[in-house]
Amino acid sequence: DNLIHSSIYESHERADGTYNFDDLYAQTKKYTENVDIAYIDQETICAGEELGYSNYPCFNGPYEILDAVVNAGFDWISTSSNHTFDRGVQGVLNQLEHLEQYEDVYVTGSHKSKEDAETLQVIEKNGLKIGILGYTYGLNGFILPEGQEYLVDLIDKDKIASDMERLKQVSDVQVVSMHWGTENSFVVNDEQKDLAQFLSDLGTDVIIGCHPHVIQPMDYVTGKDGNETLVIYSMGN
Repeated sequence: DNLIHSSIYESHERADGTYNFDDLYAQTKKYTENVDIAYIDQETICAGEELGYSNYPCFNGPYEILDAVVNAGFDWISTSSNHTFDRGVQGVLNQLEHLEQYEDVYVTGSHKSKEDAETLQVIEKNGLKIGILGYTYGLNGFILPEGQEYLVDLIDKDKIASDMERLKQVSDVQVVSMHWGTENSFVVNDEQKDLAQFLSDLGTDVIIGCHPHVIQPMDYVTGKDGNETLVIYSMGN
């Protein structure tokens, strides 16, 4: 969970008003820069100064956070969280437009258009096609505008089933990011278990959990067809 409070960006502001956050990821870069896929949950929106930097409960950080994440080697950025809509429609669009400059970075969970939302994300590595999806349980009370529900992928079983059915047609392996669970709890709750079973029954190979900010267990869930799904319930902060 890449959660950016004001203390983080204020301490990294330079004399000319710009920012550089590369040092935040320096100690772990060796684990993320030379792997097939490095995933991160970009929990807080980074939509730039024009929308006003802000702290809890409605976040907004500098674009340079995203630059540092990419520089650290992360090539799959999940952008569906309970804070994705903290700066409304423009916040979602600003962050996505900034990330577009990085051609080798895959983004799941938020979209600039209906067409973009319907475009499947598939990473090809070592001859393997890895399909990726990402969802969040909610938006802290914010409601997506009518006609623009495509902006953020919410956890909805019908939608997930439809997305997975399409994804399996074009990928060998399916990996799903789930923004779920109880904050600061080391215990997996019943909703997580139910959704993990649901995803396994759909044929998901790996589930990556985020949101609780602490590490939760890893486990295998057996799907209805006898398939095994690796579930990482929460990777922590």
